[in-house]
Amino acid sequence: MRTMLTFTGKGLLFTVGLGAMAAWGIAAAALTRGLSACTGSAVNAYAVFAAGTIAGPAVLAALVLYLLCRTYRNMDPIEDVPC
Repeated sequence: MRTMLTFTGKGLLFTVGLGAMAAWGIAAAALTRGLSACTGSAVNAYAVFAAGTIAGPAVLAALVLYLLCRTYRNMDPIEDVPC
């Protein structure tokens, strides 16, 4: 049961990450257009997208790792041992 839940969780996490990256692509384009209009100077959309593509998954991975550490710290491994 735990294996099935683990793989389901991984699939859902992958789907959320994929959706976040797609949303970041749209948001990066809108952000660079807005910054270019406000500042009057050209902002490289590719650089903003690349920076977000690197920083976003790194922050997401750190958050997931922290949450997994908290979850596994509260588990009792002896409960999973068959009698």
